[in-house]
Amino acid sequence: SFENDQWWTEGDEPMYYIVSPRDIVLARPRGPDDRIQWLLDNKKFEEALSVLETGKALKDSTMEQIGYDYLTHLFQVKAFAKAAALCPKLLFKKTALWERWVLEFAKVQQLALLCRYIPVEEPRLRQAVYDMVLKIFLQSDHENFLYLIKHWPPAIYGIEEVTDALLAYEVRNQANGTLREALAELYILQNRKDLALGIFLQLQRPEVFDFIAKNRLLPAVQDKVVLLVQLDSQQAISLLVDHSDEITPSMVVGQLKEAAERKKGTVKWRMWLHQYLHQLFEVNPNAGSDFHALQIELYAEFAPKLLMNFLTSSNAYPLELAYKICESKGLVQEMVFILGRMGNARQALHLIIEKLGDIPQAIEFVRTQRDDELWEELI
Repeated sequence: SFENDQWWTEGDEPMYYIVSPRDIVLARPRGPDDRIQWLLDNKKFEEALSVLETGKALKDSTMEQIGYDYLTHLFQVKAFAKAAALCPKLLFKKTALWERWVLEFAKVQQLALLCRYIPVEEPRLRQAVYDMVLKIFLQSDHENFLYLIKHWPPAIYGIEEVTDALLAYEVRNQANGTLREALAELYILQNRKDLALGIFLQLQRPEVFDFIAKNRLLPAVQDKVVLLVQLDSQQAISLLVDHSDEITPSMVVGQLKEAAERKKGTVKWRMWLHQYLHQLFEVNPNAGSDFHALQIELYAEFAPKLLMNFLTSSNAYPLELAYKICESKGLVQEMVFILGRMGNARQALHLIIEKLGDIPQAIEFVRTQRDDELWEELI
């Protein structure tokens, strides 16, 4: 073919003059730019793109024309998804071209198709363009708004301005989980991790515990015990017990008691309060001594088999109250022990004999008391 017999180099094509009595005609071989123009004029956009992809040297104007004509055609036939996917090929790394077509996609409300192709480096667009995209999605597409917040470098858009816009939007509209998560991500990017933590707790995100440990945010959860326990009671209780010096028992008990009084499922909250105090007592018997009276009530309600060990190990509870609690629950063995501590051995002996009917225990009890009158009482 003629093309295979070409003896000149690109850009140095020969020119031919055809002279007649009336005209002079200048002729030269057809180059790739001419080929592209013919293909575009005949709407053969795929072929024009194929020529572009061969890597042949083309004028900048020709390359831009391919993009403009092809994308315009795709817009006319409403093939927006295909147009978006082709933008990286057709707009190259030219800021002005990208900014123009971002606006074109915005005009036809098709930014959702383009947003994941928008470059953030090489080229980087003007901040106003990125801000525009985010604010459009804030109003119309929360999933893509969250995606871009997670994936776009914060340096390319006005992070404080976007945060303020999101907060203003939540004031006017009902907040949803997607936007709440996006706000948390914005707070993290601004190193306001305590505020992000509060949102993650509200959303009941299971990775909260790792987030707390990684960012040393224990002080930030001192007033959020209820949300922590509600998310994962076992992890929360272990965390609170291990760090009882930073989140004190009085903080924990106060919030859990209030939750038990104000929320549905009172029994559940009292159970969690019991589990917390029980684990705390096992780790440090003195840490929650102010609440040992409450603990007796909780043991009697949820774990009566563990109550005797607690009664024998602690000296920080009022004996009279402990006795009344055990009496209300019919815990005779515990009542006997408390009476012994109170010095009321005679009544304790009567309980053993009358309620338990356990003569060997009665004999052992009298022997430990070393009281001759008790022997006579037993006999």
